[in-house]
Amino acid sequence: MHCRLSSGFWRSHVKKYAPFLRDDVIARLRVAMEGVPKGSSYLFTQICADVLYERSRTPTKETPSNPLVRHAMSIGALLLKPLETGYHSCLRESYIPNLPPWIKEAPWLQDYVLYHGTGTKIPLYYMVFAGLMAISMAMANKLRLYAWKLEYSIGLYVLLIGRAGVGHKGTATRHAINLLQTACPDVMSIGRISDKGIEEAYAEQKAAGQPTSILVTFEEFRSQLSRSKDTYQQQAFAVLRKIYESEPVNARLKATKTVILKPHACLFGNVTPEDFWEGLALGMLGSGLFSRLVLIFEHDALLFEGEPQSDDASFAYSKMVDHLVNLSKILDTVVLVSQQDLDYLQGEWVLSLPDDADEDNPSVWGLSVRSRAVSLALRLAILLWACKTIPEPRVYIPRKYIDIACSILDILIRETYVQLLLNMARGEDGRIMNDMKALLRNANGEMLYSDLLVKTDLNKLKFELYLRTLVARKEVAVVSEDEEEHGKESMVILRESLSS
Repeated sequence: MHCRLSSGFWRSHVKKYAPFLRDDVIARLRVAMEGVPKGSSYLFTQICADVLYERSRTPTKETPSNPLVRHAMSIGALLLKPLETGYHSCLRESYIPNLPPWIKEAPWLQDYVLYHGTGTKIPLYYMVFAGLMAISMAMANKLRLYAWKLEYSIGLYVLLIGRAGVGHKGTATRHAINLLQTACPDVMSIGRISDKGIEEAYAEQKAAGQPTSILVTFEEFRSQLSRSKDTYQQQAFAVLRKIYESEPVNARLKATKTVILKPHACLFGNVTPEDFWEGLALGMLGSGLFSRLVLIFEHDALLFEGEPQSDDASFAYSKMVDHLVNLSKILDTVVLVSQQDLDYLQGEWVLSLPDDADEDNPSVWGLSVRSRAVSLALRLAILLWACKTIPEPRVYIPRKYIDIACSILDILIRETYVQLLLNMARGEDGRIMNDMKALLRNANGEMLYSDLLVKTDLNKLKFELYLRTLVARKEVAVVSEDEEEHGKESMVILRESLSS
C-alpha cells in the first residue's frame, strides 16, 4: 500500500506515477519536503513527481540552474525505481534443443519454457500457452486491444488435451499459476464454472477497487463437457462468451447490483482425449464457447528432454517474476492494429485455415473457428509482444508478432482439424485410409499424387489431411521436390511394398 499524503495535488500525482516508484518512495519524499519552504512546496511536488516520471523513461542530460529543480532531481536520483521496459533472456538456449525460432522474439516466454521444460517432458505448446496465460492475468483488464471500433480485454481460453497421468497437463498449469501468484498474490482464481460464481467474483473485485479479472481453472474439464446441455451450464457458458468479447456483465454481491464494464478472464482446462470426444458427442461442438477455446493436443507437441537446470535458474525465475510485477503495474493501456494487418488477417490468412467446407456443406466447426481466429491471433500477438516489452498506449502491434501468432495458430488449428476429422467421423476415417492403401496395392505400391486424388474422390484438403495422417503413421511415403507441399507430380508409395 502506498502512503497517503495531505497534499491533494501530490496525492493525484501519486495515483498517476505510483506504478513507477518503489513502495517507500512516497513516504521518503514527504520527509524530503520538510526542508522545502512552505510557499514552494506546491511547485516542488509538481517538479519532483514529473522529474521522477520523466527520468524513468528518458534521463535528463542537462543540469538545471534552478536549485529547487536540482533538489527535486537529486531526490529522484536517490529514490527512483527504474522501470524496465524490456526483457532480455538470461538462460542459454542450449539447455533444450529444437526450440522454434520465433521464441527468441519473446524472451520472457523463452526463459519460461527453458526453466520449466528442462529435464521434463512437458509438451511445448502446453508451456507456451500456460506462460501466456500468466502474462495475460498479470496485466488483467488494464491492457486492451482496440479493433473494429471496440475495446477487447486480452483473455485466453485454453483446453489441454492429453493422457491421464503422463500428459503433464496439470503440471504445466500449476507451474504458471505458481509463478503468477508469486508476482501477483491478489489474482483471483475459481475452480468451477457457474454464472453466479463468476459474477460474485467480479463484484468482490470491484468493491475492493481491484482489476476485474478472474482465472478459471480445472484439473479435469470432463464435468463441464458432460453437462454442456445443462441449463445452468449454458448460462455460465453464455457469461464466459460475453467476457471473452469484453461485453458488460451484470454482477451481484449479496443485495448489491453492479455492472462490470471491462471484464477479463482466462480459462484453463484439462481433459483426457476419451472424455473430450465423449463431451463433443453431447453437443459441445456447436457451442459458442467451443469456438473460442484453443485446443492443444498432447501428441502434437514437442517433448523436451534437456540438461538439469543451470545455476542461474533462480536468477531467471526472479527476473520472470519481476516482469510480471511490472506488467501488473501498467496504467490503462489500449494498443492498436493497423488496417493493413487487419486486412491481411481477415483476408489472406483466415481463408488459408481449414474449414472442412464444400460450398454446399460448410462445417459448424470450420466457420466458427474462422470467425474467431482473427481475434485470437491479435490476442496472441499482444501477449507475445508483452513477453519482450511493456506495451505503450496507442502503439500499433508490431507485424512480426502478428506473423508469429499466425504461425502458431496454423499449427494448432490444423492439428485440431485433423483430430476432428478423424474422430468425429467415427469409423469412416479408417475406411477411407484403407481404401487409399488398397488403391496403392492395386497399382503395385505407388501412384502419382494427382491420380490417387482422383481415385479417392475426395476434396483436396480432406485428401491431404488423410495422406498426412498415413505419412505420420509411416504407412506411406511421399516423394516430392518440396517436402512441405505435395504437388500433383509427387509420388505416393506404400511402405509395405518397399519392405517386400
